[in-house]
Amino acid sequence: MIKTNSWALALVATAALAACGGGGSDAPVQSSVTIAGTAAKGAALAGAAVSVKCAAGTGTATTGIDGTYTVTITGANLPCALKVVGTEGSVFHSLVAGTGSTGSFAANITPLTEMLVAKVAGAAPGAFFDGFGATTVVTPAALTDAVAYLKTALAGTTDLTGVNPVVDALAVGNPLDLKIDAVMAAFATAGTTLAEVAATIVANPTAPTVISAPLATPASDCAWLKSGKYRMIDPYETAPSGQAKLLTIDAAAKTFTDHSGATGSFSSNGACQYTVDDAIETNTVMVSSGGVLVVYTQSKTTAQRLVAIGLPEQVLPVSEFAGTWNIAGWDPASGIATPGFVAKTDEVTFDPTGQVTTVSHCLGLTACTAGTAPFPRFVANAASGGFDMIENGANNARVFMFKTLAGKAVFVFIANDGQFLVGTRKEAIGALPAVGTMTNFREFNLSGDGTISDLLDQTITVTATDTVAKSATRLRAGDNRVDTHSFDKPRDGLRYRAPNSCTFNGVAGNCAATVVVPLQGMGITLALSVGTNPTAAFFNVSIGKPAN
Repeated sequence: MIKTNSWALALVATAALAACGGGGSDAPVQSSVTIAGTAAKGAALAGAAVSVKCAAGTGTATTGIDGTYTVTITGANLPCALKVVGTEGSVFHSLVAGTGSTGSFAANITPLTEMLVAKVAGAAPGAFFDGFGATTVVTPAALTDAVAYLKTALAGTTDLTGVNPVVDALAVGNPLDLKIDAVMAAFATAGTTLAEVAATIVANPTAPTVISAPLATPASDCAWLKSGKYRMIDPYETAPSGQAKLLTIDAAAKTFTDHSGATGSFSSNGACQYTVDDAIETNTVMVSSGGVLVVYTQSKTTAQRLVAIGLPEQVLPVSEFAGTWNIAGWDPASGIATPGFVAKTDEVTFDPTGQVTTVSHCLGLTACTAGTAPFPRFVANAASGGFDMIENGANNARVFMFKTLAGKAVFVFIANDGQFLVGTRKEAIGALPAVGTMTNFREFNLSGDGTISDLLDQTITVTATDTVAKSATRLRAGDNRVDTHSFDKPRDGLRYRAPNSCTFNGVAGNCAATVVVPLQGMGITLALSVGTNPTAAFFNVSIGKPAN
């Protein structure tokens, strides 16, 4: 058999030489590209279909039981895009960067490479693959930049230091595989999907912290309390240097370290509420379903109460302000005999450079009045975080923004003169809540005289809706108050309650006109008084109780 095989091979070789015109003339050998790697989503994708598109040339393969594959494409030119379709329906993409028409290259195809493709392409990975062709350019530098982006984006989930998810060895149970497992587990905990994260990467190509903060390690009893840095914004601190300090939280251990290095711990009260107790005060920390902290402080020696807001720390470009925002403001009253605060619900529009282009001052249902230019500009503060408001050449306020994976954003503004503003993007609220919808929340009021009310637990149930009027009638369990809110009134993104429109236990009663500002995507709602008299002013804050 050995001799027969040798003889057969000799015949094949002779025939090949003859086809080439004999041994004296060699035709050029066509170049080829070989790509090999592993397809996995944590578990290996066995029997999965792999497709490859290069600038020139295409190829296919089927993965083995361990998820490995090899594709050789004759006459190929780099770069190449890859796609795997698992037998269970999962779809991931990857790429080979650079140029050239010969050689062997590694390319894993996993959730991590899906995110890298989103960053490199600036588009949905599926669309990038479908449109891949002769004019597509993928440079090694772009891939290196995407790996660095992913390292920051997933810093609170897994450590990608020194890791290249495309080319590093991947096998079940090895270090890269465990990192993929950790990322997929974080997605499940955060209630998000790979497709949503990829879309977030496309929408935030220069802001990986939009991903890292929501995906950080959560507390075991509250998925919304995440490890990481929080910007604690304190409107009652008079010194600008103390109005926005950093707090570092270890959610798994339920411990924290403040700006001075002092440490402490949280004790859980359930439903994402915690207590931080010391000798002089009790701090109730409420975590919203958007991951924002609201801290209610009660002194143990006086009647004093304070409030602070904690935003997960993110590094965002000033272009995030572009567009129109609904503003809930709590302003020191001026020019009147009675000192105190008044509530405002204004509109502000920014251009992509952070320049305020229009300001509309609004009061209840009356038409808004245009503010007078020149308007201030927001600029990033690389040294201290967040943004500064520059007005007449001076820094008059500090501003901090938080953006969720779903693209919802809120900013908190605290001025040197004590003005406190919260902004949420102006967009229609959408569909009315269904009859029977029950909302459990905690609430307190800031009053125009500077005092803060008790912190109360409340439950509201929607009892009726009117699709023509776009309104919902609600019953508050605590006092059997029934009121009606009109949605997207007086402007998109707001709700309105008319004055003296409430009943209590079926009896008509007085209630104030109210403009409600839901902080969309944050799990927090602000309800503001209408008017300019501090004695009747209020700024109500309600924080929904997350499911866990």
